[in-house]
Amino acid sequence: TRILKPLGRVEYLCRNYEVLHHDAEKSGTCKLSLKDACRATAAAPSYFPKQKIMIDGKLHYFEDGALLTSNPSKVAILEALKAFPGAVLGCLVSIGTGRLPIGGLSQVN
Repeated sequence: TRILKPLGRVEYLCRNYEVLHHDAEKSGTCKLSLKDACRATAAAPSYFPKQKIMIDGKLHYFEDGALLTSNPSKVAILEALKAFPGAVLGCLVSIGTGRLPIGGLSQVN
């Protein structure tokens, strides 16, 4: 998700956990309801309006983050490595909106 600031757009993570490390690379919060997090992350500019959400008494405007980070896998990996130093990443499931041609993977270049 990206948040609109007066001087531009910045990435903002909708987390479901508190950041315990003090050197978080990305701003974010774990204080959003599931409904607000879904609306913030789905606010694609050509389909939905910007989402206005109050966080800690301050109004923030959210848009879909795809224009800044269309595949957030790298952000998720870096966030996990910061949160769990020394852990080995076993698996990352990234569910996209693309589509395979009829016939499956054998026809993909």
